[in-house]
Amino acid sequence: MAVGGIEKRLRKEIRAQRVDYDELFLIDTKTVEVKVLKSLLKNIFQGRIKISLVPANTKKRKNVFLPSSLENELVRELRNFLEDKDEENKFVPLLTTVPEAMILEFAKRHKIAGKTLTPQDDVREMLETLQEGQPQTKSALRKSFAWLKEQTEK
Repeated sequence: MAVGGIEKRLRKEIRAQRVDYDELFLIDTKTVEVKVLKSLLKNIFQGRIKISLVPANTKKRKNVFLPSSLENELVRELRNFLEDKDEENKFVPLLTTVPEAMILEFAKRHKIAGKTLTPQDDVREMLETLQEGQPQTKSALRKSFAWLKEQTEK
């Protein structure tokens, strides 16, 4: 998918979050995701909004975003579901609709170096196994978890 596809998905996520456009803070995970997200946000807002990196232990709670990916969010949601937890992110994740492969492709095309955030574990391996058998698994899981979250908020 083209760069415009990533940017389009990110714009949609930002609109859905109803962001206050004074200043945006990104949790500095020192990964390729944070660098790609910062690059995309600079391109989207074209210098009209200050974008700052903050440590994970920041006291800020307004406009603080966690760079993520589709796979990272699915692993987190699946782990919560399988372990019967209701663990919420302290920060709002962004790039949750963008597959990790697309983020890495963007980084490669724009010469952005860094390691990826996703650890290899049993839940991640299970997700990849399911994806090999049924190619739309990640998309279906994302929609299902979004629907469940919507239903519990009513």
